[in-house]
Amino acid sequence: MKKFFLYPVILCLSICLTACGPGSAGGETSELEDSQNSVMTGGLQDSTEPSGQEPGAEAEPSASTEEASSSTAEPSSSTAELPSSSEPSSDTGETEESEFDALPRWTFDEIANAKVGDIVTFGTYEQDGNAENGAEPIEWFILDMEDGQATLLSVYLLDGHRYHPEEMDKITWEDCELRAWLNDDFLNAAFTEAEQEHIAVTNVINEDNPIYGTPGGNDTADKIWLLSLGELEKYFHISVEEGIERQKMVEEKLKSRTYSKYCYDQDHRIIAKPTAYAIQQGCEPLDVDADVAKFSNATGPYPGYYAPTIAEFEANRYADGCARWRLRSPGNRESQATIVSDNGYVSYNGTLLAWTLGVRPALTVTY
Repeated sequence: MKKFFLYPVILCLSICLTACGPGSAGGETSELEDSQNSVMTGGLQDSTEPSGQEPGAEAEPSASTEEASSSTAEPSSSTAELPSSSEPSSDTGETEESEFDALPRWTFDEIANAKVGDIVTFGTYEQDGNAENGAEPIEWFILDMEDGQATLLSVYLLDGHRYHPEEMDKITWEDCELRAWLNDDFLNAAFTEAEQEHIAVTNVINEDNPIYGTPGGNDTADKIWLLSLGELEKYFHISVEEGIERQKMVEEKLKSRTYSKYCYDQDHRIIAKPTAYAIQQGCEPLDVDADVAKFSNATGPYPGYYAPTIAEFEANRYADGCARWRLRSPGNRESQATIVSDNGYVSYNGTLLAWTLGVRPALTVTY
């Protein structure tokens, strides 16, 4: 009887030992578990946290997209990539995110550690043309840094505006409507009260037109302003003497596009794309294909004027999508204001006051 009683016990022990095996007994994982752990670990190692823009990163404006220019301004290369997430958003009312929302927000300490030529973000303004998703961070070139202050110029053309709402026989920066708009409507739309405290009131020198001697008017004290012809020479190294020679070529109805390329080669930042919003406000981006199709005839678009060739239009490919932007300096007479053309040409003659052109604000921030 004892012998028959032990057989079942021995048989059970044998089955248990076989089922457990040495791998399980030693705590080792199965082949399936190894595979699952490998996927999970690899996913964690490959994931990246969003990183801010390193100072000095080059941008390219979008017009935002643009190609902000075409209809939305291309985001600059300084845009930080955001990691994708499979988790649903907790905000059920969330609208589609703008590409500008991926831009890093710079603190004033970070601006203090930046350098001339870097691109920083400061303030917000409608740029992608979709007001429902809110305003987007504004990108700025650092033009100068000195004594705890940085001079900034927007990367993109942020709006379309007139120099003055009506044509005048005489107007200066001091009295123009665009100056009032920048230092009121734009200032309050783009910057919070806390941010405005870091915007310095700058003594703006309004020099005369260096070619025609047209009076620039009184100097002004502004928080927001437009660049002058003199500041183009200072920050973009564009020679007034070279401009004088090229202006003579224009007056003689000779080719002047070499001057545009000269300006661009001196500093590529001379050209700028409008944001999608600026295009909605009246900025007209350069469309080389459309120009070639429209003006590639033998007589030219305007009788009696120099007729550009297709090759000359093609030479503007580098500026495709860019638009004209206003300067504060007077033109060849007191009823006009100077501009930078879409291809970088600096017009010392200027344009009519009531034309809607791109607005590229400048300001000084304290850090």
